[in-house]
Amino acid sequence: MEYTNAVEAKAAWLLEETGGGGPPIMLEPILEAYEFGYREADLNYTSGFLLVDPLLPLIVVNKRHPYERRRFTTAHELGHYFLEHPGRSFDEASPRKKTIERQADLFAANLLMPLSMIIEAEKAYRANPQHLIGNLAELFLVSRQAMKLRLKGLELMPRTVGDKRREYKR
Repeated sequence: MEYTNAVEAKAAWLLEETGGGGPPIMLEPILEAYEFGYREADLNYTSGFLLVDPLLPLIVVNKRHPYERRRFTTAHELGHYFLEHPGRSFDEASPRKKTIERQADLFAANLLMPLSMIIEAEKAYRANPQHLIGNLAELFLVSRQAMKLRLKGLELMPRTVGDKRREYKR
């Protein structure tokens, strides 16, 4: 398969290296294969973070968040790791931080919702576009918002009743 960017290619590489599977993509085999620690903690103002330690990289996610959100946060933090993003060596409000965070989000979306799997699964639910987002979100174990953004980014959003947008782009 041909990839449109390096972030998508890196997520695909990771899935291939760890056996892929899915949908849903299970993150535990990736965490185990690369010897990541994983913890859930009561975090007030953040979804999660990555601590890069040569002995044991650790991903910490907010235990208050729904399961689907914790999965996305975990995949996002894996993105920081595999895309080799620097730590907090940049200004938190800088445009560079926004770019890095977008890349980690794109990595997470490609890891949890690979294009080939989305297209295949979408075929099964095409007849009922009003429930497409919910059905696919449930299948991929992601939030409805994450699935909606992924479908929109892939230009696969369904046309709903009264919606003047074009049909699926193929």
